Amino acid sequence: MTTLPNYYETLNVPINASFEEIKVSFRRLARQFHPDLNPDNPQAAGKFQEIHKAYEVLSDPQQRTWYDQKIAPSQTTSPPTSSSSKAQEFYVKGVQKALIGQYQEAINYYTKAIELRPQFLEAYLQRCEAYFCQKSYVKVLENCHYILQFAPQSSSAYYYRGRVRKQLGYLESAIESYTKAIYFDPKDAQIFYHRGFAYQELKQKKFAINDFTKAADLYQKQGNISRYRSALYQLKVLQSHPLKSGGNFFKLNPYFKWLKLMTLTVFQILLNPSGEMLAKFSQLSLYQRLVIGLFDGLLAELIITIVVPSSSFWGLTLFIALTLWMMLNDFWQYHHLNASTSLFVAGNLTLCLSFMAMVKYSPVRLPNLLEVVGLTTLGSSFFLVLYASFSQILNFPEGKSYYLTTFTLILLVLFYRLVV
Repeated sequence: MTTLPNYYETLNVPINASFEEIKVSFRRLARQFHPDLNPDNPQAAGKFQEIHKAYEVLSDPQQRTWYDQKIAPSQTTSPPTSSSSKAQEFYVKGVQKALIGQYQEAINYYTKAIELRPQFLEAYLQRCEAYFCQKSYVKVLENCHYILQFAPQSSSAYYYRGRVRKQLGYLESAIESYTKAIYFDPKDAQIFYHRGFAYQELKQKKFAINDFTKAADLYQKQGNISRYRSALYQLKVLQSHPLKSGGNFFKLNPYFKWLKLMTLTVFQILLNPSGEMLAKFSQLSLYQRLVIGLFDGLLAELIITIVVPSSSFWGLTLFIALTLWMMLNDFWQYHHLNASTSLFVAGNLTLCLSFMAMVKYSPVRLPNLLEVVGLTTLGSSFFLVLYASFSQILNFPEGKSYYLTTFTLILLVLFYRLVV
Protein backbone atom coordinates (compact mmCIF):
# COMPACT_ATOMS: atom_id res chain seq x y z
CA MET A 1 0.00 0.00 0.00
CA THR A 2 1.42 3.37 -1.02
CA THR A 3 2.04 6.02 1.61
CA LEU A 4 1.32 8.91 -0.74
CA PRO A 5 -1.30 11.36 0.58
CA ASN A 6 -4.63 11.51 -1.20
CA TYR A 7 -4.37 14.82 -3.05
CA TYR A 8 -7.91 14.48 -4.37
CA GLU A 9 -9.23 14.48 -0.81
CA THR A 10 -6.95 17.40 0.03
CA LEU A 11 -8.59 19.48 -2.71
CA ASN A 12 -12.07 17.99 -2.16
CA VAL A 13 -12.47 16.85 -5.77
CA PRO A 14 -13.27 13.44 -7.31
CA ILE A 15 -10.48 11.44 -8.91
CA ASN A 16 -11.86 12.08 -12.39
CA ALA A 17 -12.12 15.85 -11.82
CA SER A 18 -11.28 18.11 -14.74
CA PHE A 19 -8.54 20.70 -14.61
CA GLU A 20 -11.16 23.46 -14.28
CA GLU A 21 -12.70 21.75 -11.22
CA ILE A 22 -9.28 21.29 -9.62
CA LYS A 23 -8.37 24.92 -10.26
CA VAL A 24 -11.61 26.28 -8.79
CA SER A 25 -11.35 24.09 -5.68
CA PHE A 26 -7.69 25.03 -5.15
CA ARG A 27 -8.42 28.75 -5.28
CA ARG A 28 -11.31 28.44 -2.84
CA LEU A 29 -9.23 26.44 -0.33
CA ALA A 30 -6.14 28.64 -0.78
CA ARG A 31 -8.18 31.68 0.19
CA GLN A 32 -9.74 29.81 3.11
CA PHE A 33 -6.40 28.70 4.63
CA HIS A 34 -4.08 31.52 3.58
CA PRO A 35 -1.83 32.30 6.58
CA ASP A 36 -2.31 36.06 6.22
CA LEU A 37 -6.07 35.59 6.54
CA ASN A 38 -5.76 33.22 9.52
CA PRO A 39 -3.24 34.83 11.91
CA ASP A 40 -4.83 33.12 14.95
CA ASN A 41 -4.80 29.62 13.40
CA PRO A 42 -1.35 28.01 13.65
CA GLN A 43 -2.51 25.03 11.54
CA ALA A 44 -3.48 27.20 8.57
CA ALA A 45 0.10 27.47 7.23
CA GLY A 46 0.53 23.68 7.15
CA LYS A 47 -2.84 23.18 5.47
CA PHE A 48 -1.98 25.91 2.96
CA GLN A 49 1.23 24.08 2.03
CA GLU A 50 -0.65 20.78 1.63
CA ILE A 51 -3.14 22.43 -0.71
CA HIS A 52 -0.35 23.93 -2.81
CA LYS A 53 1.45 20.59 -3.04
CA ALA A 54 -1.74 18.81 -4.11
CA TYR A 55 -2.45 21.43 -6.74
CA GLU A 56 1.13 21.32 -8.01
CA VAL A 57 0.77 17.59 -8.69
CA LEU A 58 -2.80 17.41 -9.97
CA SER A 59 -2.55 20.48 -12.22
CA ASP A 60 0.43 19.04 -14.07
CA PRO A 61 -0.68 16.27 -16.51
CA GLN A 62 2.60 14.38 -16.29
CA GLN A 63 2.78 14.44 -12.49
CA ARG A 64 -0.92 13.58 -12.20
CA THR A 65 -0.52 10.54 -14.46
CA TRP A 66 2.41 9.33 -12.37
CA TYR A 67 0.47 9.99 -9.16
CA ASP A 68 -2.63 8.10 -10.37
CA GLN A 69 -0.45 5.09 -11.14
CA LYS A 70 1.09 5.12 -7.66
CA ILE A 71 -1.89 5.63 -5.38
CA ALA A 72 -3.75 2.63 -3.98
CA PRO A 73 -6.34 0.92 -6.23
CA SER A 74 -8.96 1.52 -3.54
CA GLN A 75 -8.59 5.25 -4.14
CA THR A 76 -9.31 4.99 -7.85
CA THR A 77 -12.47 4.51 -9.79
CA SER A 78 -12.98 1.90 -12.50
CA PRO A 79 -10.22 1.92 -15.13
CA PRO A 80 -10.82 4.12 -18.16
CA THR A 81 -11.70 2.66 -21.53
CA SER A 82 -8.90 1.90 -23.93
CA SER A 83 -9.69 4.90 -26.15
CA SER A 84 -9.84 7.22 -23.14
CA SER A 85 -6.55 5.83 -21.86
CA LYS A 86 -4.93 6.28 -25.26
CA ALA A 87 -6.25 9.84 -25.47
CA GLN A 88 -4.73 10.58 -22.06
CA GLU A 89 -1.44 9.10 -23.24
CA PHE A 90 -1.37 11.36 -26.31
CA TYR A 91 -2.30 14.32 -24.10
CA VAL A 92 0.61 13.69 -21.71
CA LYS A 93 3.02 13.37 -24.64
CA GLY A 94 1.72 16.67 -25.97
CA VAL A 95 2.36 18.36 -22.64
CA GLN A 96 5.89 16.95 -22.57
CA LYS A 97 6.62 18.32 -26.04
CA ALA A 98 5.17 21.72 -25.15
CA LEU A 99 7.37 21.95 -22.05
CA ILE A 100 10.50 21.79 -24.22
CA GLY A 101 9.14 24.20 -26.83
CA GLN A 102 8.26 21.66 -29.54
CA TYR A 103 4.82 23.16 -30.08
CA GLN A 104 3.97 21.62 -33.45
CA GLU A 105 4.61 18.10 -32.18
CA ALA A 106 2.59 18.95 -29.08
CA ILE A 107 -0.28 20.11 -31.29
CA ASN A 108 -0.14 16.83 -33.22
CA TYR A 109 -0.46 14.83 -29.99
CA TYR A 110 -3.28 17.03 -28.68
CA THR A 111 -5.12 16.58 -31.98
CA LYS A 112 -4.82 12.78 -31.72
CA ALA A 113 -6.18 12.95 -28.17
CA ILE A 114 -9.13 15.06 -29.32
CA GLU A 115 -9.88 12.64 -32.16
CA LEU A 116 -10.25 9.87 -29.57
CA ARG A 117 -12.15 12.06 -27.09
CA PRO A 118 -13.97 14.80 -29.06
CA GLN A 119 -14.83 16.74 -25.88
CA PHE A 120 -11.40 16.52 -24.23
CA LEU A 121 -11.45 20.03 -22.77
CA GLU A 122 -7.92 20.02 -21.34
CA ALA A 123 -6.47 18.89 -24.70
CA TYR A 124 -8.30 21.70 -26.49
CA LEU A 125 -7.03 24.26 -23.98
CA GLN A 126 -3.44 23.03 -24.17
CA ARG A 127 -3.67 23.11 -27.97
CA CYS A 128 -4.90 26.70 -27.68
CA GLU A 129 -1.80 27.57 -25.68
CA ALA A 130 0.49 25.83 -28.16
CA TYR A 131 -1.09 27.63 -31.11
CA PHE A 132 -0.80 30.90 -29.21
CA CYS A 133 2.92 30.30 -28.61
CA GLN A 134 3.26 29.68 -32.37
CA LYS A 135 1.35 32.91 -33.03
CA SER A 136 -1.19 30.89 -35.05
CA TYR A 137 -3.98 33.18 -33.92
CA VAL A 138 -6.64 31.95 -36.35
CA LYS A 139 -6.15 28.41 -35.04
CA VAL A 140 -6.52 29.65 -31.46
CA LEU A 141 -9.83 31.28 -32.36
CA GLU A 142 -11.02 28.09 -34.06
CA ASN A 143 -10.20 26.06 -30.95
CA CYS A 144 -11.99 28.55 -28.70
CA HIS A 145 -15.01 28.41 -30.99
CA TYR A 146 -15.15 24.59 -30.79
CA ILE A 147 -14.66 24.58 -27.01
CA LEU A 148 -17.54 26.98 -26.46
CA GLN A 149 -19.87 24.71 -28.43
CA PHE A 150 -19.66 21.96 -25.78
CA ALA A 151 -18.36 23.98 -22.81
CA PRO A 152 -20.02 27.42 -23.07
CA GLN A 153 -18.91 28.34 -19.53
CA SER A 154 -15.21 27.74 -20.14
CA SER A 155 -13.47 30.83 -18.80
CA SER A 156 -10.18 29.64 -20.32
CA ALA A 157 -11.66 29.65 -23.84
CA TYR A 158 -12.82 33.25 -23.41
CA TYR A 159 -9.43 34.11 -21.90
CA TYR A 160 -7.51 32.80 -24.92
CA ARG A 161 -9.96 34.51 -27.25
CA GLY A 162 -9.26 37.76 -25.42
CA ARG A 163 -5.50 37.24 -25.67
CA VAL A 164 -5.72 36.75 -29.44
CA ARG A 165 -8.07 39.67 -30.01
CA LYS A 166 -5.68 41.93 -28.13
CA GLN A 167 -2.71 40.70 -30.17
CA LEU A 168 -4.65 41.49 -33.34
CA GLY A 169 -5.49 44.99 -32.12
CA TYR A 170 -9.20 44.45 -31.41
CA LEU A 171 -9.05 45.89 -27.91
CA GLU A 172 -12.78 46.40 -27.30
CA SER A 173 -13.50 42.82 -28.37
CA ALA A 174 -10.62 41.58 -26.22
CA ILE A 175 -12.10 43.31 -23.19
CA GLU A 176 -15.48 41.76 -23.93
CA SER A 177 -13.91 38.28 -23.97
CA TYR A 178 -11.95 38.92 -20.78
CA THR A 179 -15.13 40.16 -19.11
CA LYS A 180 -16.97 36.97 -20.02
CA ALA A 181 -14.06 34.92 -18.68
CA ILE A 182 -14.23 36.84 -15.41
CA TYR A 183 -17.97 36.25 -15.21
CA PHE A 184 -17.41 32.48 -15.24
CA ASP A 185 -14.24 32.56 -13.09
CA PRO A 186 -14.07 35.78 -11.03
CA LYS A 187 -11.03 34.57 -9.07
CA ASP A 188 -8.62 34.12 -11.99
CA ALA A 189 -5.95 36.76 -11.47
CA GLN A 190 -4.40 36.43 -14.92
CA ILE A 191 -7.65 37.50 -16.61
CA PHE A 192 -7.78 40.73 -14.63
CA TYR A 193 -4.05 41.20 -15.28
CA HIS A 194 -4.36 40.97 -19.06
CA ARG A 195 -7.61 42.94 -19.20
CA GLY A 196 -5.69 45.67 -17.39
CA PHE A 197 -3.24 45.85 -20.30
CA ALA A 198 -6.13 46.11 -22.78
CA TYR A 199 -7.65 48.98 -20.81
CA GLN A 200 -4.22 50.57 -20.59
CA GLU A 201 -3.87 50.57 -24.40
CA LEU A 202 -7.33 52.09 -24.70
CA LYS A 203 -6.19 54.92 -22.40
CA GLN A 204 -8.82 53.99 -19.83
CA LYS A 205 -6.63 54.54 -16.78
CA LYS A 206 -9.31 54.09 -14.12
CA PHE A 207 -10.35 50.65 -15.36
CA ALA A 208 -6.73 49.57 -15.87
CA ILE A 209 -5.87 50.51 -12.26
CA ASN A 210 -8.91 48.61 -10.97
CA ASP A 211 -7.91 45.46 -12.86
CA PHE A 212 -4.26 45.54 -11.85
CA THR A 213 -5.29 46.14 -8.23
CA LYS A 214 -7.65 43.16 -8.35
CA ALA A 215 -4.98 41.00 -10.01
CA ALA A 216 -2.41 41.95 -7.36
CA ASP A 217 -4.86 41.07 -4.58
CA LEU A 218 -5.66 37.66 -6.10
CA TYR A 219 -2.02 36.85 -6.83
CA GLN A 220 -1.12 37.67 -3.22
CA LYS A 221 -3.86 35.42 -1.84
CA GLN A 222 -2.74 32.59 -4.12
CA GLY A 223 0.88 32.97 -3.07
CA ASN A 224 2.11 33.90 -6.56
CA ILE A 225 4.69 36.46 -5.44
CA SER A 226 6.33 37.12 -8.83
CA ARG A 227 3.04 37.96 -10.54
CA TYR A 228 1.94 39.93 -7.48
CA ARG A 229 5.02 42.14 -7.83
CA SER A 230 4.46 42.46 -11.57
CA ALA A 231 0.90 43.71 -11.01
CA LEU A 232 2.18 46.19 -8.41
CA TYR A 233 4.77 47.42 -10.90
CA GLN A 234 2.07 48.06 -13.51
CA LEU A 235 0.10 50.03 -10.93
CA LYS A 236 3.19 52.08 -10.16
CA VAL A 237 3.70 52.81 -13.88
CA LEU A 238 0.09 53.94 -14.29
CA GLN A 239 0.21 56.17 -11.25
CA SER A 240 3.59 57.68 -12.18
CA HIS A 241 2.94 58.22 -15.90
CA PRO A 242 -0.58 59.39 -16.73
CA LEU A 243 -1.98 58.06 -19.96
CA LYS A 244 -2.13 60.56 -22.78
CA SER A 245 -4.56 60.52 -25.65
CA GLY A 246 -3.07 59.67 -29.00
CA GLY A 247 -3.19 62.00 -31.95
CA ASN A 248 -4.36 59.46 -34.49
CA PHE A 249 -7.32 60.85 -36.42
CA PHE A 250 -9.05 57.49 -36.65
CA LYS A 251 -8.84 57.06 -32.88
CA LEU A 252 -10.31 60.50 -32.31
CA ASN A 253 -13.16 60.04 -34.74
CA PRO A 254 -15.28 56.95 -33.96
CA TYR A 255 -17.18 57.24 -37.27
CA PHE A 256 -14.03 56.78 -39.32
CA LYS A 257 -12.97 53.98 -36.98
CA TRP A 258 -16.24 52.15 -37.64
CA LEU A 259 -16.00 52.78 -41.39
CA LYS A 260 -12.47 51.38 -41.43
CA LEU A 261 -13.54 48.32 -39.44
CA MET A 262 -16.55 47.58 -41.67
CA THR A 263 -14.65 48.10 -44.93
CA LEU A 264 -11.72 45.91 -43.92
CA THR A 265 -13.99 43.18 -42.57
CA VAL A 266 -16.11 42.97 -45.72
CA PHE A 267 -13.30 42.92 -48.25
CA GLN A 268 -11.04 40.58 -46.27
CA ILE A 269 -13.89 38.08 -45.99
CA LEU A 270 -14.84 38.32 -49.68
CA LEU A 271 -11.21 37.98 -50.80
CA ASN A 272 -10.50 34.96 -48.60
CA PRO A 273 -13.75 33.49 -47.20
CA SER A 274 -12.34 30.17 -45.99
CA GLY A 275 -9.41 31.74 -44.16
CA GLU A 276 -10.97 34.97 -42.85
CA MET A 277 -14.63 34.21 -42.13
CA LEU A 278 -14.23 32.62 -38.71
CA ALA A 279 -11.24 34.78 -37.79
CA LYS A 280 -13.07 38.06 -38.42
CA PHE A 281 -16.25 36.75 -36.83
CA SER A 282 -14.40 35.78 -33.64
CA GLN A 283 -12.56 39.10 -33.43
CA LEU A 284 -15.77 41.14 -33.41
CA SER A 285 -17.97 41.79 -30.42
CA LEU A 286 -21.69 40.99 -30.56
CA TYR A 287 -22.48 44.67 -31.08
CA GLN A 288 -19.93 44.98 -33.89
CA ARG A 289 -21.35 41.91 -35.67
CA LEU A 290 -24.83 43.39 -35.41
CA VAL A 291 -23.82 46.81 -36.76
CA ILE A 292 -21.68 45.40 -39.59
CA GLY A 293 -24.44 42.99 -40.62
CA LEU A 294 -27.04 45.78 -40.77
CA PHE A 295 -24.62 48.07 -42.60
CA ASP A 296 -23.89 45.41 -45.23
CA GLY A 297 -27.59 44.68 -45.71
CA LEU A 298 -28.52 48.35 -46.17
CA LEU A 299 -25.54 48.94 -48.48
CA ALA A 300 -26.60 45.95 -50.57
CA GLU A 301 -30.14 47.38 -50.83
CA LEU A 302 -28.72 50.73 -51.96
CA ILE A 303 -26.55 49.11 -54.65
CA ILE A 304 -29.39 46.96 -55.99
CA THR A 305 -31.78 49.93 -56.03
CA ILE A 306 -29.27 51.99 -58.05
CA VAL A 307 -28.28 49.35 -60.62
CA VAL A 308 -31.69 47.65 -60.88
CA PRO A 309 -34.34 50.32 -60.14
CA SER A 310 -37.14 47.96 -61.12
CA SER A 311 -36.12 45.62 -58.27
CA SER A 312 -36.28 48.23 -55.51
CA PHE A 313 -36.52 46.73 -52.01
CA TRP A 314 -35.64 43.25 -53.30
CA GLY A 315 -32.21 43.63 -51.77
CA LEU A 316 -33.75 44.34 -48.36
CA THR A 317 -36.16 41.45 -48.84
CA LEU A 318 -33.25 39.14 -49.68
CA PHE A 319 -31.32 40.34 -46.62
CA ILE A 320 -34.27 39.66 -44.32
CA ALA A 321 -34.89 36.24 -45.91
CA LEU A 322 -31.24 35.20 -45.52
CA THR A 323 -31.23 36.42 -41.92
CA LEU A 324 -34.29 34.33 -41.08
CA TRP A 325 -32.80 31.34 -42.91
CA MET A 326 -29.55 31.54 -40.93
CA MET A 327 -31.47 31.99 -37.67
CA LEU A 328 -33.47 28.86 -38.50
CA ASN A 329 -30.29 26.86 -39.06
CA ASP A 330 -28.73 28.31 -35.90
CA PHE A 331 -31.78 27.20 -33.91
CA TRP A 332 -31.61 23.78 -35.56
CA GLN A 333 -27.98 23.33 -34.50
CA TYR A 334 -27.94 24.92 -31.02
CA HIS A 335 -31.62 25.32 -30.06
CA HIS A 336 -31.28 29.05 -29.54
CA LEU A 337 -31.48 32.15 -31.72
CA ASN A 338 -28.46 34.40 -32.26
CA ALA A 339 -29.53 37.53 -34.11
CA SER A 340 -26.04 39.08 -34.34
CA THR A 341 -24.55 35.97 -35.95
CA SER A 342 -27.38 35.63 -38.46
CA LEU A 343 -27.29 39.33 -39.38
CA PHE A 344 -23.52 39.26 -39.82
CA VAL A 345 -23.64 36.27 -42.17
CA ALA A 346 -26.71 37.50 -44.08
CA GLY A 347 -25.15 40.96 -44.52
CA ASN A 348 -21.99 39.54 -46.09
CA LEU A 349 -23.98 37.25 -48.37
CA THR A 350 -26.38 39.97 -49.51
CA LEU A 351 -23.57 42.41 -50.16
CA CYS A 352 -21.76 39.83 -52.28
CA LEU A 353 -24.95 39.29 -54.31
CA SER A 354 -25.33 43.05 -54.75
CA PHE A 355 -21.80 43.22 -56.21
CA MET A 356 -22.81 40.49 -58.66
CA ALA A 357 -25.87 42.52 -59.63
CA MET A 358 -23.67 45.58 -60.11
CA VAL A 359 -21.40 43.64 -62.51
CA LYS A 360 -24.34 42.10 -64.39
CA TYR A 361 -26.65 45.12 -64.66
CA SER A 362 -24.24 48.05 -64.51
CA PRO A 363 -25.27 50.96 -66.80
CA VAL A 364 -21.69 50.91 -68.11
CA ARG A 365 -21.48 47.65 -70.02
CA LEU A 366 -18.33 45.69 -69.31
CA PRO A 367 -16.59 43.56 -71.93
CA ASN A 368 -17.97 40.02 -71.94
CA LEU A 369 -14.72 38.54 -70.66
CA LEU A 370 -14.52 40.95 -67.70
CA GLU A 371 -18.17 40.33 -66.90
CA VAL A 372 -17.64 36.56 -66.87
CA VAL A 373 -14.51 36.86 -64.73
CA GLY A 374 -16.24 39.23 -62.29
CA LEU A 375 -19.34 37.07 -61.91
CA THR A 376 -17.27 33.90 -61.54
CA THR A 377 -15.05 35.45 -58.87
CA LEU A 378 -17.94 36.91 -56.89
CA GLY A 379 -19.95 33.72 -57.31
CA SER A 380 -17.08 31.68 -55.90
CA SER A 381 -16.73 34.11 -52.99
CA PHE A 382 -20.44 33.86 -52.28
CA PHE A 383 -20.33 30.05 -52.29
CA LEU A 384 -17.31 29.97 -49.96
CA VAL A 385 -18.79 32.56 -47.57
CA LEU A 386 -22.00 30.51 -47.40
CA TYR A 387 -20.13 27.24 -46.88
CA ALA A 388 -17.80 28.78 -44.26
CA SER A 389 -20.84 30.17 -42.43
CA PHE A 390 -22.32 26.70 -42.07
CA SER A 391 -19.10 24.77 -41.43
CA GLN A 392 -17.10 27.24 -39.33
CA ILE A 393 -19.48 29.69 -37.65
CA LEU A 394 -22.47 27.38 -37.12
CA ASN A 395 -20.09 24.40 -36.83
CA PHE A 396 -22.15 21.95 -38.91
CA PRO A 397 -20.33 18.79 -40.10
CA GLU A 398 -18.74 19.14 -43.54
CA GLY A 399 -21.27 16.91 -45.26
CA LYS A 400 -24.26 18.70 -43.78
CA SER A 401 -22.66 22.09 -44.58
CA TYR A 402 -22.27 21.07 -48.23
CA TYR A 403 -25.90 19.99 -48.58
CA LEU A 404 -27.18 23.11 -46.77
CA THR A 405 -25.05 25.30 -49.05
CA THR A 406 -26.44 23.57 -52.12
CA PHE A 407 -30.03 23.81 -50.88
CA THR A 408 -29.58 27.51 -50.09
CA LEU A 409 -28.26 28.15 -53.61
CA ILE A 410 -31.31 26.41 -55.08
CA LEU A 411 -33.58 28.66 -53.00
CA LEU A 412 -31.67 31.72 -54.19
CA VAL A 413 -32.00 30.66 -57.84
CA LEU A 414 -35.75 30.34 -57.35
CA PHE A 415 -35.77 33.77 -55.71
CA TYR A 416 -33.83 35.22 -58.65
CA ARG A 417 -36.26 33.71 -61.17
CA LEU A 418 -39.15 35.23 -59.23
CA VAL A 419 -37.58 38.70 -59.28
CA VAL A 420 -36.48 38.61 -62.93
